[in-house]
Amino acid sequence: MVLQILPVAGHPDHDHVRGGVCQLCGSLDLSQFLSDADEDSMEDEEDESYFQLSRRSLLEFEQSGRERCAICSVLKEICLFFTSNEDEDADLDGKWLRVRLSTRSGIPELVIEEGGLVKTVQLYTPSGFEPCWNVVPVLRELFSDRDSSDALGFIKSRLQSCLNSHILCRSRGSTLPTRVLDVGTSGDSRINLISTEGKPFEPYIALTYCWGKDGAIVKTTRENVRSFESGLAISDLPLVFRECIMLSRRLGTRFVWIDALCIIQDDREDWERESSKMSLTYAQAFLTIAAAMSASTSESFLSKPQRRDNNPAALQSSLFVKRMTLNGQVTELRARVIPEVGIHSKWTHWYYERQLYPRDPWSQRGWTLQEQLLSPRLLMLTSSEIQWSCQERQSCECTSPLNHRRLFGGKSLSGIENASDAFFFWHKVVEDYSIRTLSHSVDRLPAISGVAQVIQERTGSKYVAGLWSENIAEDLLWERVGEIGAQPGYLAPSYSWASVVGEIDYRCYMNGAHPYREISQVLSWTTDVQGHNQLGTVRSGEMTIRGPLTPVTLVGDGHNGFYSVRIAHRRTYYPFPADTLLATFKAPSEEEMREVVVACRRRTQLSSSAPASSNAMVTNHDDDDNAGSDYNSSHRTPIEDGARGWLLRLGFYQMRNSPSEHSNEFLVLGKSPSAADKFERCVFPFSPCLRAFMPWITFLFGDSPNPFRVDTAVATDGISRYVSDKLTSS
Repeated sequence: MVLQILPVAGHPDHDHVRGGVCQLCGSLDLSQFLSDADEDSMEDEEDESYFQLSRRSLLEFEQSGRERCAICSVLKEICLFFTSNEDEDADLDGKWLRVRLSTRSGIPELVIEEGGLVKTVQLYTPSGFEPCWNVVPVLRELFSDRDSSDALGFIKSRLQSCLNSHILCRSRGSTLPTRVLDVGTSGDSRINLISTEGKPFEPYIALTYCWGKDGAIVKTTRENVRSFESGLAISDLPLVFRECIMLSRRLGTRFVWIDALCIIQDDREDWERESSKMSLTYAQAFLTIAAAMSASTSESFLSKPQRRDNNPAALQSSLFVKRMTLNGQVTELRARVIPEVGIHSKWTHWYYERQLYPRDPWSQRGWTLQEQLLSPRLLMLTSSEIQWSCQERQSCECTSPLNHRRLFGGKSLSGIENASDAFFFWHKVVEDYSIRTLSHSVDRLPAISGVAQVIQERTGSKYVAGLWSENIAEDLLWERVGEIGAQPGYLAPSYSWASVVGEIDYRCYMNGAHPYREISQVLSWTTDVQGHNQLGTVRSGEMTIRGPLTPVTLVGDGHNGFYSVRIAHRRTYYPFPADTLLATFKAPSEEEMREVVVACRRRTQLSSSAPASSNAMVTNHDDDDNAGSDYNSSHRTPIEDGARGWLLRLGFYQMRNSPSEHSNEFLVLGKSPSAADKFERCVFPFSPCLRAFMPWITFLFGDSPNPFRVDTAVATDGISRYVSDKLTSS
């Protein structure tokens, strides 16, 4: 929560300081904005919030400092230090500054904006000095040695606080995993892999980490499992495993679960059985340790964090230091950037902002997301600091509440109380999950199935290949973002976000701030699940949708992820983001009684089940010798002469502040090369592009939610089946 405080002064030429309080920086004094009642009510709050002053240009701070406010002058110095240059003649009007104060601690933070990029800088007084201006609190430096007694004390204090007072975090453990490691006590040089059959439940620590590609992994196999049960030398283990064992011992926990050692990796039956229970393994763990900064098992997560070479934000490791004499005493002010990693992360589409704070290796992996969300207590050793996240609280070394819980909508998985919260949470999970990587694309649904299980328990909703039956209308409103490629084989039906690889954005307008009205109706669906995990891999799926449909023409080559669509007989083409690169083939047209060129997704493999009647020779507009065979290609080839598609109107968002304004939601469908009587989803036209031809949408579909004299689309396997009968408005 952020509480906005508007300065009294309107322009820097007027009074900057009234009653001893600067109207730009608030004199960094929280007490000026809190009543006694406010202060008393915040004593019991664990979650912090902000009082925030208005956004002002750095030029205004420079003028304020020159006239009378010494604090504004220092804030200008800090801003210049953490931006592109420290030139006094720099473009001060092109830099913006916002001051905010933590409501719990009063710690000041500066939000610095330059060229569309945003940095958050924390101000503090180091130990050994009196608080600067009597208002900037004393904070410790971040731990340089995470193996120190101070760092261990920080971890233990967070753990003990959670155990003593957090209801949502109380142990749900009842059964141990099939195997765990008995790590013994300090001084033991060997550990043992033990079977837990018949053993009572005891607390255990789980490790989540990146395997890496350097070959340093040690794993249990059918050949060595018996010797590991007899004992395994700690010195033979990779560094991440050794550090996890050492930390577990210091926390007084004897049992540890590490997937590479507790699952027989070359025994397919054992691997499938144990991996299907992996979500339960993390959910029942006493504590999960995340080696977030380690790209492989050979990289330490307890050593002093090193700034990665590919991180252009060199200033994030810099420290602003200013020694001052205030009221006859020497004091010191320091400022440091808060990197937006771990619990400080927020969702952003801006490429350069992502480059400013690149994710730690662990946060880039697909499987680790559900390990993060399912763990009741998570200790993250990130590249910037030690962070704690449990079901009721997030905290860290720097103490800042920046972006806490923001990544997934403000609640933990255990804190979800109703279906609406659950479906909103799921959309945020999908968005974050989609930018992570998987070694095997076929794991797209299995690697998130543990979270899906919890959502299903909370809602009672049926799972539809990554969508939910009770929220199906809005679950269909996903968009593929960024550069696109060919579809990598069959992953899921095309109506599901899981059918494509790459970043997904959910189009639930303004995070549910506006009501959605359905026009198309989902009539039915089926999915064929592979294996025992009912929330995992899908062999095929069908969905039947009834709604208004009209033909369109598609052209383009997928540059920047876009194809152009011509509506009806208009001459103008409109650019829309596609799900994948597109290809074409000839299919029979029931209306025109002839074959027409239709659009479809380009796949890495052409289905061998294409019916003979479909003439499904897929063309990528390459040389004739390569036509069809180059269907596996991921490079762009243009659809120059146009291909047939169909525009399906799904519904619209009604703007609360302007009831007459609608944000319409559509799908552009192609045909399936393996079943030419069916559609498949190809393009998701986002609403802002549609305003230019809204008169045509009204002409084609009408203003009423009830369609008139329009065709019916019946969406199946990713895929949709075309039905030629008509609907008549009632």
